[in-house]
Amino acid sequence: MQTAEVVIIGGGIVGSSIAYHLAAAGCTDILVIERETAQGKGSTCKSMGGVRAQFSTPVNIQMSLYSIPFYADFDERLGHPAGYRPQGYLFCATHEKHLAYLRTNYLKQVAMGLKEVQLITADEIRNRFPQLRAYKEKLYELGATWAAMSGSGSTIVGAFPDVSSRDAARSAFPGVRTETAEVLGGESRDASRSRATRE
Repeated sequence: MQTAEVVIIGGGIVGSSIAYHLAAAGCTDILVIERETAQGKGSTCKSMGGVRAQFSTPVNIQMSLYSIPFYADFDERLGHPAGYRPQGYLFCATHEKHLAYLRTNYLKQVAMGLKEVQLITADEIRNRFPQLRAYKEKLYELGATWAAMSGSGSTIVGAFPDVSSRDAARSAFPGVRTETAEVLGGESRDASRSRATRE
C-alpha cells in the first residue's frame, strides 16, 4: 500500500495549485489523485480562465489579492506561459438593489487592500466604453464597478497542472478514482484513509 503525507484528490487548477504551493513551502511527500487521464482534464479544462478581483467574500478577495500578481508573473516565475491578459471586468448595475450590492462589495474590496477597483457612473461608462452604446443604456444607467487588473488567462487552466506535475514532490496518479474516504481527526493531527481504484 502506498501512502503520502499529503494526498490531494483532484488534479485540476485548485488541486494542482495546492500541490505546487505545498512543494514550494518545503513539503516533500505529496500525492495528487486524478480520475481523468491527465491533470486538468476535468472541469478545469472547460473553464474560460477568468481572473477577477471583484468578489463579495473576504476569503475570495484575499485570494485575488495574492493570485492576480502571481498570474502576472507566472511566465517568469514558473517558466510556463499563463496567457494572463488584464482586460478588466465591468459589473453593471441593472437596478438599485444591484447597485447597492456592488457598492457594498466595492467598499469591502477597498478596505481589504484592492486599490485598483473603481465605482463608476453611467457617464464614465459611456466615455470609457463607447462600444456599449450599441446596447440599451438601461443596462448600465445606474453605474458599475470596474477593475482594470481583472481579465483572463487563456492557458492558466493548463499551466498549473503542468507545473504541479513537474515540480511537486511526487507525480500525479491519473485515471484513479477515489471510492471511499475516512477522516480520522485528532487534536493536532488529521489523517485520511482512502481507497482508490484505477479506472
